[in-house]
Amino acid sequence: MAGQALEGIAQGCKAEGVPFAGDTIERNVVYEGILETAEAEGCDLIVMASHGRQGVQALILGSVAQKVLTHAKVPVLIVKG
Repeated sequence: MAGQALEGIAQGCKAEGVPFAGDTIERNVVYEGILETAEAEGCDLIVMASHGRQGVQALILGSVAQKVLTHAKVPVLIVKG
């Protein structure tokens, strides 16, 4: 499923002339995989989607997003998903 999602993004970027490179990885601890990949690729920004919860739950990010925010060495942008 991840490969299909990346292919859709790649096609949209190509249509708009925007460079895109995507890859999938497997890790037992998701946030560590995100951080390792960001460092290995020399990323200067990590972008993640939030679930878009409302009310009290909106104050609490998901555990993966929270851990990425806590441990990232680069800025993290959370967008409403």
